[in-house]
Amino acid sequence: MWNKQEIQKDFRKFVKKMGLSEWNIALEFVEHDWKNTGNIKVDADDKSAIVYLNIFNPKNDNYEQVLIHELCHLKLWKLDQYCESLLDVTFPNKQSKEYAFGYNQFMSALEPTVQEIAQTYIALLAKNKKLSFVRCQQRMPFKEPVENQ
Repeated sequence: MWNKQEIQKDFRKFVKKMGLSEWNIALEFVEHDWKNTGNIKVDADDKSAIVYLNIFNPKNDNYEQVLIHELCHLKLWKLDQYCESLLDVTFPNKQSKEYAFGYNQFMSALEPTVQEIAQTYIALLAKNKKLSFVRCQQRMPFKEPVENQ
């Protein structure tokens, strides 16, 4: 089980070292069944954000990786919002196949980019520099099932 006080301390360190101190950022622990390991909600007008960390059933065994990843979303927030606004203007019907295609292309570019940037911060700031492979292991079981004998 992860230690909440240690996580809070590390979170504050990451906020400072990643140059996000001008933001009002809270960390909230999710302690019920949830499909994500982390998420962030942002109010850019107020320069405030909440990072959510799933400690009930995380899909990642390195909380530092999750926190840094979510903070990288904040670093890229203006670009994220610009791209979404561009999609909205280009494809006003959010139910259309065209909008879905554009949005999927955007997300397919955003998430790997955030993760690549996060890996740099992890290498520089995290105590646990070992990246988690839990999600990959859950998605693609290549081992043959053992038959009952």
